[in-house]
Amino acid sequence: MATTIIQGFELRTAMTAPYLDFWFDFASTYSYPAIMRVGALARREAVAVNFRPFLLGPIFKTQGWNTSPFNLYAAKGRHMWRDLERTCAGLGLEFRRPEPFPQSSVLAARIALVGLGDKWGEDFCRAVFTAEFAEGRRIDEPETMRGILEGLSADTVAVFATMPSRFQPMSNWSRSISVFADTCTEPSSSALTWTGSGTSAVTPLMLNVARRAASLPVAGSTAVTTTLMSG
Repeated sequence: MATTIIQGFELRTAMTAPYLDFWFDFASTYSYPAIMRVGALARREAVAVNFRPFLLGPIFKTQGWNTSPFNLYAAKGRHMWRDLERTCAGLGLEFRRPEPFPQSSVLAARIALVGLGDKWGEDFCRAVFTAEFAEGRRIDEPETMRGILEGLSADTVAVFATMPSRFQPMSNWSRSISVFADTCTEPSSSALTWTGSGTSAVTPLMLNVARRAASLPVAGSTAVTTTLMSG
């Protein structure tokens, strides 16, 4: 088994069935173009994709941030918004800067956990990103979520009644740290760090890695881990 970690993506491959864990926050800007294209690219490469929503907020807080770094660092934010606009235009995606930014993604994530156990989960995730980044709607408002669920013919009342009261167990926190670590911290793993320019930009590369990762050397219990961090 080889494990590959790319910002927002964790890939595990067996010799015959490569699959990808796609970790994202619904408020994440670059996750919008990534989630809108990863399905088609994965099908082309014969790689299965598992959607894994999580929360960036607790990670930001450990850095002493009370908001997105794109708000805290003005130059970084200006570059990101222009880059995202160009990225979406290149992919033929509608783009509208959400106001406010970032929006709380807790409600959407809780609903997604229900939907991903059903057939409408992935469509729900894409619809949330479309509502936020293409239509300018508030994803922290229950009415927005109800409208999306009704459009998917999901049982809105049942979903709100059964969604978890907390986003996810503590494993969400530990997993978030491992996905975004500069290097793999597992003592049994070897690590290689690359640099990139955004989650959406590395999606094709990630899928090519998925196809080839089964041939990476694995000695005993030592996994070969690759980390690609976005700049």
